[in-house]
Amino acid sequence: MEKPFKKIQDLLKEELFEYELLEHEPVFTSEQAACIRSTNMDEGAKSLLLKLKNEFVLVVVPGGSRLSMKKLRKHTCDNKSRFARPEEVIDIMGCEIGACYPVGSIIPIRTIVDPTFGKGEYIAFNPGVHDRTIRMKWEDYKKMGEWEIVDVME
Repeated sequence: MEKPFKKIQDLLKEELFEYELLEHEPVFTSEQAACIRSTNMDEGAKSLLLKLKNEFVLVVVPGGSRLSMKKLRKHTCDNKSRFARPEEVIDIMGCEIGACYPVGSIIPIRTIVDPTFGKGEYIAFNPGVHDRTIRMKWEDYKKMGEWEIVDVME
């Protein structure tokens, strides 16, 4: 599998989206990322890989929020959903937990995005690595794939 970071950069360049690339010390949580980026936690993407009965799904919520498994299970009609194991994240997304990216179209994978994630003008996310951040406009992010926009937060 081609590295997600390169695939995301290629997609951004191909679509001519403006973005900012920040290089920084490795971060592993939304709180660490917001601190090093000097941004609000909710500008950052918390990208979570989950295993449903018959498929994996990528769920994206604001960095300072929590996923509601009840709402996700209701939307997906799947009461067996669980968080992916570390080895499953590596196999499916090509990165480690904490570096998951909100661009499911590069894998491809079904992607569910909570509508409050884009309440600001900009979003920020780790592009498959812990030591870089991509910051871009929410309006451009929405054009990067087919997202299901669904309330899945607690």
